[in-house]
Amino acid sequence: MLVFLALAASVLASLPVISIHGTKFYDPSGNQFFFKGVAYQPTPADPLLDAAACESNFALMHAAGVNSIRVYHVNPWQSHDACMSIADKYGIYLLLDVDTFNTTIEQKAPTWNYFQMTSYQHVVASFAKYNNLLSFIAGNEIVNTKDGTAANPYIRASVRDTKAFIKSQGYRAIPVGYTAADIAEIRPAFQDYLTCGPGDDLSQIDWFGLNEYEWCGQSTFMQSGYAARTAELANYPKPALITESGCNAVQPRTFGDIPAVYSSDMTGVWSGYVVYEWAQEANDYGMVDMDSAMMPHPRPDYYVVSSRFLAASPSGTPLAQYTPSNTVQACATSLSLPPTPSDDGTADWQVGGQALAATTPVSTTSTSSSSAAAATAAARTTSSTTTRATGTTMTTTSSTRQTGGSSSITTATATNNGGATTNAPTTTSSSATSATTGTATTAALGTATAQARSSGVCLRPVRGGTALLLSYAVAAAILLA
Repeated sequence: MLVFLALAASVLASLPVISIHGTKFYDPSGNQFFFKGVAYQPTPADPLLDAAACESNFALMHAAGVNSIRVYHVNPWQSHDACMSIADKYGIYLLLDVDTFNTTIEQKAPTWNYFQMTSYQHVVASFAKYNNLLSFIAGNEIVNTKDGTAANPYIRASVRDTKAFIKSQGYRAIPVGYTAADIAEIRPAFQDYLTCGPGDDLSQIDWFGLNEYEWCGQSTFMQSGYAARTAELANYPKPALITESGCNAVQPRTFGDIPAVYSSDMTGVWSGYVVYEWAQEANDYGMVDMDSAMMPHPRPDYYVVSSRFLAASPSGTPLAQYTPSNTVQACATSLSLPPTPSDDGTADWQVGGQALAATTPVSTTSTSSSSAAAATAAARTTSSTTTRATGTTMTTTSSTRQTGGSSSITTATATNNGGATTNAPTTTSSSATSATTGTATTAALGTATAQARSSGVCLRPVRGGTALLLSYAVAAAILLA
């Protein structure tokens, strides 16, 4: 009992809550908060359950100047008190995705149903008590091609219902953001869509994250594309954050963009930076190697990032001297969002069921002169196996997506009320589909990586291959058990 009480007290004796004012993050003393983060998902399963691993990894992060981690998937049915208390001890805040392995909204066949909504709510309920839970993330790169904007209203519906749940449960006003792929053809229309409308609209994101891999090797603020991205967000009404970065096409990585992010060129718009990633995987982005016990062993990137973070001392604007001036804009067209799902499935939405209110893609020419940055999107390849619920029917689909190239997904064609032809998934054998897709993806990744690196292309992180797909399937089975 004494051990339990001591642990409970340590959870309550938390870091101060970070909140949003205008386009910036602040602590209770009125000091502007800047993220110095790392992506932390060393296992496809929940990385916040092993206290010994959290102790070793978070201590090493703290020594490198890290003050925040981004975690993509957790199991809401397990206790996270130990790891969240350890994170608190080392001054580390958490950015947490609310989707789980089988609830992600997919751009090719978007759904927003009761199963997805309540799964998000379980994650919220599990983490809302922690002061160092800084924000939830409603989705990561759901729209990952220029033709994926049919998913837009589903993203906003998920934000709306997640924020409504937070409010209904009497939790503190925990922000809910979204992290986007950098797709040139739809910026800045896409980020504007996520915040447009009346200021009290719960479906607006509270902050915008960009997974940005334009700065490759020796570059500059102007050459990399960072100047253009900063200008696009200069009048944005919400905080902006680089939620993944660290191009690895040029080795060794120097992370020259970190000083730029914390310089006066960018701090007026950006609230910090998250390095991709902490643990080494086959995609070769790791700061540390992990042994079988999830104990970290620093790689060269760790020392480079450490020197960059520890040297960075961004000059913020004290809250007492800050008057927000950016305001939300009216939507270009009226929003038509999926309704809040009901437990009988009558309010669930899927492609083929309703007209969609997608944004109109806007062609944008980057001002970057870097050939590596210009080819970033074309080199992106991702693989996913997703199980989703439509009403009371579980549907499994598997897809291989390559931005700028062809997409393959087992689908049936449907027509929505707006007359647009869309793709809805058909039920397939998950084991057969996963194995086939994993093998094809592994070959595609090998070819894409070789071609990209030989030409200096900046590759976005890739998670693919049969082994990882199977790991995700096992993790999903654990979550559903």
